[in-house]
Amino acid sequence: MKKLILLAFLCSFSLFAESAMCVVNMEKLFADYYKTKLAETQFKKKTDAFKQYAQNAISQHKSLKKELEELKVASQSIALSPETRKIKIGEMNIKEQELAKKEQEIVAFNRDKKKELMDEFMQVRKKLIDEIKNLVTAYCKDKKYTIVIDSSGKTANGLSSVVYFDQSLDITATLLSSLNKK
Repeated sequence: MKKLILLAFLCSFSLFAESAMCVVNMEKLFADYYKTKLAETQFKKKTDAFKQYAQNAISQHKSLKKELEELKVASQSIALSPETRKIKIGEMNIKEQELAKKEQEIVAFNRDKKKELMDEFMQVRKKLIDEIKNLVTAYCKDKKYTIVIDSSGKTANGLSSVVYFDQSLDITATLLSSLNKK
């Protein structure tokens, strides 16, 4: 309802006063900004390195599990002497502890690295958005625009918040060109 009232106010205001208005697609600016692409590449490299480490840990876990199963079978073998079986049971207990430790290591690694990656991603994203917003603000102040509307926004229903605008008001391409010159 508030958005509808604001839109009605903006429309009536533009009818009665000459307002310098422009439209920008912030989503496109972010997606096509060269620094966004660089950040995505770096993020993917880090993610791949973490995945490789996790895969190695999982491989070690599988190997420990296999060794544990072999020790279980050996500890129950009637072909071995009771003393040898006792030794195998001791080795099996140690292997169970190693396996549990490896499982904890994998869980902790996944939890910590996911948080680390998410925090870093959010910091980089915020920095890039701030750079874009600063450029948009500086450009619009310089060109004496009084209002800037983001055409990429969506309503709660998933519909575009801007139903129609004259394409001559769209400054996205100009801003994108400026962003990618830096």
